[in-house]
Amino acid sequence: MEIESYLLKDLAELEGRNIRTIKNSKRYIAIRIYSPTIQKRYELGKQKTPYSIRYIRLTDIKEALKGKVDISFTS
Repeated sequence: MEIESYLLKDLAELEGRNIRTIKNSKRYIAIRIYSPTIQKRYELGKQKTPYSIRYIRLTDIKEALKGKVDISFTS
């Protein structure tokens, strides 16, 4: 099973939540994506950072690891 990553805007639309809610929630994990294309855009001044930030849902991770690993979080 694949775990899909989303841009913040796309995830906000999909989940029907505000962007700030997603950024501050523990239900989503922010990940940095590095690639040659992004690095080149950064060097040309078309992008502020040499990486892209995408978000994954914690429920997707739990589903992918279901039966393989016991994941329990305390709040």
